[in-house]
Amino acid sequence: MSIEQVKSLVAKNREIIVQTLQDSGLEEGTTGACLYASIIGCITLNRFTKAEVIIRGGDGDGDGGIKVDGALHGHYWLEADIDGNRYVIDITADQFGMPPVIIERVEVMQQIYFPGDQVAVDEHVREMMDEIGGGGDGQ
Repeated sequence: MSIEQVKSLVAKNREIIVQTLQDSGLEEGTTGACLYASIIGCITLNRFTKAEVIIRGGDGDGDGGIKVDGALHGHYWLEADIDGNRYVIDITADQFGMPPVIIERVEVMQQIYFPGDQVAVDEHVREMMDEIGGGGDGQ
């Protein structure tokens, strides 16, 4: 699957998340929805593409996260291997004043996205999947 096809699927996932949040009456936009969005994106891309996708994240307090205006913030996003290249995929970056959809090569984004302890990320994913009734991990 080409990066263009992945971009199309990711854009559709973003539309679904935004519509769901709006229909739920939430007025915070995508704030706080990054783990849900990452889980949906990970499942979709792993299931329906040849991309190898993992959920990344950090707590913003010394164990990774997203750097905005020089400060780390807790956040979750995807990292995907697509056609031999690693990409950061983030459909909730707008909560930090960034573009709503980011799909960029990891090396381009390495000064912004800092993956934290993967064991902790996988545990948070498992907890969320248990909460919503799915099980699983960050892969």
